[in-house]
Amino acid sequence: MSSNPSSASSTPSPAAEAQSAAAATVLCRTPEDFYAPAARYLARRHFAPFFDEHQTSPLETLHSLRLLNTAESHPLFRAVLEALADRQASACQQSVHNRLTDLFALVKTLGSTVSHRLKQHAPEIISAVDLPKVVTAAGRLPSPVEADFYVYATLTQTLHSCRDRAAKMDLLMGFIERLEDDPSALVYLDTLLADHLALRGVASVLWQKTANPNDMLVDIIALYLNNDLASPATTPPSVRRLQTLLRSGPFPQIRDSLITVLQTVLQSSDRLITSVPDDPMGTKLAIAEVMAAADLMSALRLPDGFIGGQATYDILDRRLSLMLSADKLQELLRGRSILEKLRQLFALQQAMAGAAAVKGVDDYLISLLENRDFVGRLCDAIEDSDARLRAFSELQMLVLGSTFPAAIRKRLATMLDRAQHDQLKTTTLFSTLRKDAKPPIAAILRVVDMAGDGVFTHGKCLTEARELIRRHIRHRDFVRKYLAGKDIIRHDSAATAPETPLPPVGDRLRELGLRMARAGVEFRDLSGMTLLVVEDEESARHYIEMVLRDMGIGTVMTAPDGRAALKVFSDFEDGIDLIICDWKMPHMTGIDFLKQVRSVKPKLPFLMVTALATLENVKEAMAHEVTAYIAKPFPPEQLEEKVLLLLNRASPEEVSEELLAAAGGNVPERK
Repeated sequence: MSSNPSSASSTPSPAAEAQSAAAATVLCRTPEDFYAPAARYLARRHFAPFFDEHQTSPLETLHSLRLLNTAESHPLFRAVLEALADRQASACQQSVHNRLTDLFALVKTLGSTVSHRLKQHAPEIISAVDLPKVVTAAGRLPSPVEADFYVYATLTQTLHSCRDRAAKMDLLMGFIERLEDDPSALVYLDTLLADHLALRGVASVLWQKTANPNDMLVDIIALYLNNDLASPATTPPSVRRLQTLLRSGPFPQIRDSLITVLQTVLQSSDRLITSVPDDPMGTKLAIAEVMAAADLMSALRLPDGFIGGQATYDILDRRLSLMLSADKLQELLRGRSILEKLRQLFALQQAMAGAAAVKGVDDYLISLLENRDFVGRLCDAIEDSDARLRAFSELQMLVLGSTFPAAIRKRLATMLDRAQHDQLKTTTLFSTLRKDAKPPIAAILRVVDMAGDGVFTHGKCLTEARELIRRHIRHRDFVRKYLAGKDIIRHDSAATAPETPLPPVGDRLRELGLRMARAGVEFRDLSGMTLLVVEDEESARHYIEMVLRDMGIGTVMTAPDGRAALKVFSDFEDGIDLIICDWKMPHMTGIDFLKQVRSVKPKLPFLMVTALATLENVKEAMAHEVTAYIAKPFPPEQLEEKVLLLLNRASPEEVSEELLAAAGGNVPERK
């Protein structure tokens, strides 16, 4: 096939045509140059009213003497040639007048060439089954140029029998459906149907003027990507038919023409969304319009760019940036609270992709957040103190998950953390836990649950919340009160009602562990813990075991001396969470057993029980990395507190300080 009409079969995408069209127009020096893709692109762009009036296409016109003569007499014809002459004169090294004279002469030559070829091989109206014969006959002509002209002229003559563009596209699709196994015929049909599809107004023909522009664009993207249509049940039959056709073969020209359709719809001034229910003020419609454009930007994105290339990106970015100027955004968000405005803006930011559109949203967001009245406006809009704290945290999460550069995210997140910290000073939430050595357990758990629910901003606020929680959950009274149900607040209406039995200890502790985990605070579930008690005195051993079981420890193993304990430890070393061991025992002392344990488990918590809590003994135990010690005799509460401290220990340094201080030693100052 030649570079004449059939050169359209290797046409680049319309986006590429648009970029190269200006340079390509200088090629119109011979009649054959009018058939080139770039020349047909210019014809569609500048002579669209003619093609709409006569329901035809550039390729049809170039193969019909009647249409060519009609085009020459059209009111726009001279104006189009004058515009082309003005653009081409410099490149052709001619004056505008001389270039215009040459173009008129070239059009006359084109008409003569078309007339001569039509007389040589008069085209006839054919059916689909005749097209392969026409292609075969064309192959016997002297040149590929004549062959291509004959096939397109025959198809043009056949299309003349159709009343309008819709009928022409219907005929061409019918031909393709009948000839799907004949690639030589399909090349011509692909190019001719694409020539029609790329024309202005074809979208309203295919979608029968029943759809929102946004629905049309979504369908076009689906057709181009060979995806399923969004709403096949309501999509016009012509569009569903085109989808079936595209799935039956490659059809590169038809697929590329969809880009032109897409760009044409995007460039129109029509709204993407025409109506939204229950929207008398039009604000919902405006938001829906912006979000629809943003969704399209996302849908058009490919791994290596955009469908239709930079041209599509620029068209949509320009459209979005006009919607998202500061004035437009202010109008769009009028009547909303500061928090609602920011939520909507962050949603828009996530949806944006165009540089200009993103900048518009980013600038407006920063102007709101860094306004000196921002904190006051936010607090004035929210009466409840807890809700205010949640608002600061929510906004910080939106900032941290935003598309702002890292430096801006950090700056805004820190600002929101400071603002929330200032708000916390106006409440008793933290002050109660700071001042009281034993605050109400409900006050502690309130902070726990708020931390778990993400109420506190990351930074100073969340760090302080966790530190306060850790400070209080290490005390034995905390777990004891929790297990006793002291965290349950009984309201006046229920004061006389029978108390509901508390869940089992294990279930309560598991629940507490989950609440702590959500808050980011380590708290071991005692019901899942395994402790080893090593004590040679039977009564003391049973006493310790009883206290541990009352605490809710899941598994308590015992051994009467170090040698027996070593056997238990060897069998269960990976499953033991804490060892409680007496110092003085027969067969193997506590220190000797500790040495054996440390050779295998250097970090396993080890609580030494002794009646000799001297500084020398403590230093000896510390030399072998004992975790803590407890002096006999001890009440249940003291043992409980030690166990809780060890299972939820914050740092090894605290252990050493506690051991030395309790034994009368000097504690070094912390740096």
